[in-house]
Amino acid sequence: MGGEDFAYYYLEKIPGMFSLIDTGVGPVNHNPKFIADPQALFPAVDYMARLAQDALRKQVWRR
Repeated sequence: MGGEDFAYYYLEKIPGMFSLIDTGVGPVNHNPKFIADPQALFPAVDYMARLAQDALRKQVWRR
């Protein structure tokens, strides 16, 4: 189980999201031997770009 302070510091004030993207190979992030697998990153980037486009269309950050 991972832990991050992102939600504590940011999401209390500003709507947002936190995503974990697993490359499925090698050491995990924050490890000096971590190497991101582009085959895993390209679909994740596409997904996040679509989320951003949708949020901009809907202006979901406005309350």
